[in-house]
Amino acid sequence: MIHSEVGTEPSPLVRILAILGIVVGVISCCLRGVVWSKGVLNAEVFGYMVGGMFIAALLACLVGWKSKTNKLGKFAITFLGVSLLQLLLELSTRATNV
Repeated sequence: MIHSEVGTEPSPLVRILAILGIVVGVISCCLRGVVWSKGVLNAEVFGYMVGGMFIAALLACLVGWKSKTNKLGKFAITFLGVSLLQLLLELSTRATNV
């Protein structure tokens, strides 16, 4: 059972996929910071990474809060989607500014 009903815990498969999605989202936010800084790691880049994670998490919380079922899965999918979108936008901007 992948779809969880109102007031029930998500299934183990949903939990595993959600954790995987969140981990990939965090990694993409980190890559976005490294791409932005052109490979330099310092406090400013760390702040840029954390800021990207906060933006993605805030949007994902808003989507998950409005849903009545499977909040964890919707949070993870939205977090992953926003993180990957930010990374792709950063990569497209870097390709034109080289």
